[in-house]
Amino acid sequence: MKKLALLLTLLLLASPAIAADTIKLGAFFDLSGRAAFIGTPTKLVAEMVVDKINSEGGINGKQLELVIGDTEANPAKAASLAKKFIYKDNVVAIIGPTMTDTGMTVKAMAGKGKTPIFMTVGGDPVIMGGKFGPFDWVFKSPQRSSIAVKRLFDYLRAKGLTKIALLSAADGFGKDGARWIKKLAPEYGIEILAEESFGTRDTDMT
Repeated sequence: MKKLALLLTLLLLASPAIAADTIKLGAFFDLSGRAAFIGTPTKLVAEMVVDKINSEGGINGKQLELVIGDTEANPAKAASLAKKFIYKDNVVAIIGPTMTDTGMTVKAMAGKGKTPIFMTVGGDPVIMGGKFGPFDWVFKSPQRSSIAVKRLFDYLRAKGLTKIALLSAADGFGKDGARWIKKLAPEYGIEILAEESFGTRDTDMT
C-alpha cells in the first residue's frame, strides 16, 4: 500500500495535466470473469490508498477521484476502457489491469496517450522492450517472473533436486513463467523432463 501511495504521489506531482480541483485516476481490474479473485481485492486496495491520501489532504491540496472499470478478463474490454480513460475521462494516470494479456493490449495505448500506467499484472513482458514493444509509460507493481523463478530454483538446488516437469497456464502469465523456467533452468543444473500447458478455464487435466 505504501509503495502504491508513493508512486501515485510522484506520478501526479510530475504530471503537467493537473489543473482541475479533482485529480482523476483510471482504475481497471478483473472484477468479473476468471480473475475476479485477483482483481477485486486489488480494486479494494486502490480505493483504500486513495481514501488515505484524500484523508491526509490529497496531493497539493487536490482530492483524488478513481474512475473504476471492469476489464472482465477480456483484452478488448480493457482496450475500450483504456481509450475511455485517456481520451474521454482525461485521467492523469491509470492503475491496472489484472492480467498479463490485457496489460500487453493496453500498454501501447498508454504510450500513445502519454499516460502513466501502474500495472498490477504478473508477467514481465509489459516492462520488456524489443519484440514486446516499448514500455516508457509503464510501471509494474508485482515482482518479476524471473525473480520468482530464481527463488524457486534456489530452493530446488538447496534440496538437491535437479529434475522437474513443467505444467503452466496457456495465458500470458503462464507463458512468461514457462519461458523464464526454460531459460534459467540450465544455469541451475535443472533438467525439464516433461512440459504441458492447460487452458485457464480447463476443469479436466487428465
